Amino acid sequence: MTTNSVDMQVMLHQTGQVNRVQRGLQKQQQTEEQILGQMLQQDIKEKEKTVKKTEQPLQKKVQDEKDKNRESNAKKKKSANQLKKDSSHDEIQIMTEIEKLVGGQVDIKV
Repeated sequence: MTTNSVDMQVMLHQTGQVNRVQRGLQKQQQTEEQILGQMLQQDIKEKEKTVKKTEQPLQKKVQDEKDKNRESNAKKKKSANQLKKDSSHDEIQIMTEIEKLVGGQVDIKV
């Protein structure tokens, strides 16, 4: 293929314009990516705030439940120990009553 000098000048001129258009498109693309990145970061921050706000009441509720469970477990243990003491005291009283009635010592295995 043969080219004459006029065609070469037109081609060089066109190449410069193509480069300018490509640079403009690259800048626009970079700007759009930066905007998108900023929007994503902002969205993430908002969601983190929302999660933190909802976590605080839940954590408080969980802590309250734990405290209630500890208290009820402590009360149950205390009442179980008291019941054991009471039942052993009752057994001793029953044995002494039987001894009085029978007049001797009685061995009872439980």
